[in-house]
Amino acid sequence: MAEWNSCADLTKRPEFKEGVEKYNELLENGRDPFEYMLSMQFDLQLALANKSPEHNPRPDELETIGQKFNWLRENKQAFDDEYREVIDALPGMSTPEKDRSAVWKRWKTKYNDIRSKTFNDLSEDELKELKFELTDSFHFFMNMFFALDMDAREMFIYYFVKNAENHRRATNGY
Repeated sequence: MAEWNSCADLTKRPEFKEGVEKYNELLENGRDPFEYMLSMQFDLQLALANKSPEHNPRPDELETIGQKFNWLRENKQAFDDEYREVIDALPGMSTPEKDRSAVWKRWKTKYNDIRSKTFNDLSEDELKELKFELTDSFHFFMNMFFALDMDAREMFIYYFVKNAENHRRATNGY
């Protein structure tokens, strides 16, 4: 099991209120919050590259297919690790560690008990932890778009057209 990092208390920090205010400010000023998030993530990647360039390449300097492949693969692996933490947090962190994996391990004694819990059974802090884990995975998901030089506008357009195609497929059979 992944080591548990308690993030629920982050909602008590000043940055949480600042995040709410920044989101509202961006909307009031007609700015795209998603574009702003991508910019924040890009800046984080630059800071990591400056601190440790041997382990963290700059996303804007990925030139070869091999460099882009490595970036995509490493971020996918990190995404997968964070996703595993989402699954681990899903039953609630008050659930004993040994039992949390019963959410997906059918052979465990607690399988039916864990899977029949409702979202309302989770405490407020457990819900926060779960949401922070998903947010962690989103960091690495955003990083993958940097390898293809995609911004929020392009991501939206590609998503929009692909979503329309998926609706067409769902309606007409795939």
